[in-house]
Amino acid sequence: MPNSAMLPGRFLRLYRGRKLYRQIQTTLAASLRVQHTTYTRSTVYTAKHAGMIRLAPNGDILVQRGKRWDCVINHAGFRFEREVA
Repeated sequence: MPNSAMLPGRFLRLYRGRKLYRQIQTTLAASLRVQHTTYTRSTVYTAKHAGMIRLAPNGDILVQRGKRWDCVINHAGFRFEREVA
């Protein structure tokens, strides 16, 4: 690979997507809720919805809507429920 192909942040999108996906799956596995908010809608996912969220090969988070998969453009729209000790 030539030096011109080694751009800074080349794998940043994939890294952030994997990190967010791992956080979503561990939160749902702990029977906690994950909330995804856009400008028009807010959706709460629980453990039974774990199969509705997946990671695309390019690092995008995909959410199932019916038989289609929607790309989550803004990764900042996720909120995670925390365990209360």
